[in-house]
Amino acid sequence: MDRARDLEPGAAYWHEVIGTAVRGGDGRVLGTVRDIYRVGEAEVLVIGGGPVPEFDVPNVRSLVTTFAPDRGEIVVDEVALDLGGEAVDAPAPRRARRPPRWSKHGKGGGAASADPASPAPDRGAAGEEPQPSGEA
Repeated sequence: MDRARDLEPGAAYWHEVIGTAVRGGDGRVLGTVRDIYRVGEAEVLVIGGGPVPEFDVPNVRSLVTTFAPDRGEIVVDEVALDLGGEAVDAPAPRRARRPPRWSKHGKGGGAASADPASPAPDRGAAGEEPQPSGEA
């Protein structure tokens, strides 16, 4: 296989990138590339096995300042990644919404009608149906 013909300058195959050491701008080892996946047009490097918990880095110039896996060198901007900050937990799962207290047929324990925008029928003091005016 001819790498020069298959790849653009500065590019590498994923299997060549996995295992490469990743350093911060100050030279501190942050871990190694454990995996790579694609999101849209960007490749994302999964970095782990270092002094910071596992983290993902989109392989874009603003975050990956040096990308040279052939030399065993990947440098990321750890300040932009805020790797010194507290780890963020996954968001809590959302609770299931309760069904409304009204139903389509006006039953269901609430005073609402089938149309929540219309007023509830007047049931009178004892709960009986109102009588049309003029009738006994």
